[in-house]
Amino acid sequence: MKIMGIDLALNKVGIAFFNTSDPKWDDVFLLSVKKNKSSRTRLIDLEGFDKFIGIASLIRNLILMKSPDVIAMEDFSFGSQGRAVFEIGQLTGIVRLALHSDGYTEKNEKLILVAPTQVKKAATGKGNASKIQVIMAVCKKTGQEYVEQFGAEAEDVCDAVGVVMAYLDMENKVRKGMKLKGHGK
Repeated sequence: MKIMGIDLALNKVGIAFFNTSDPKWDDVFLLSVKKNKSSRTRLIDLEGFDKFIGIASLIRNLILMKSPDVIAMEDFSFGSQGRAVFEIGQLTGIVRLALHSDGYTEKNEKLILVAPTQVKKAATGKGNASKIQVIMAVCKKTGQEYVEQFGAEAEDVCDAVGVVMAYLDMENKVRKGMKLKGHGK
């Protein structure tokens, strides 16, 4: 199964792909408004609403390239405040509309929303871990040096990897639960 993990933010979006039949963590991307030294960074040279459309378009291009079976996306952080909350809501709506157009919906279970606490817990074992703890744990678990590759923007890539990890944890729990029910327990 090919899984795409997305960590949406207004100025940088982390994206990770993981194939359960060839489990490697080397297929990650960063969509950013700033230039970055990594060859896996796609520059978003737009502002305002056009930036949101550009982000959705770049995500759709990666979907066409990689053909994931399922997309796991970090859900809203309900502790967020300020004007950015409205903008992240707009961005999320535009991206979800694009995903829906490509056949990825919650209804058909091809789009799975993952709570930020689930991402942190999958990466570190603690649902209230700091960003630094998530980065360190993800780099350790994957054997990748994301900080070296992406610099300060590694947190977004690590969150995207954490989203995939959280999805895999959820799927594993569902499988275990189904197996138990199948045995009459």
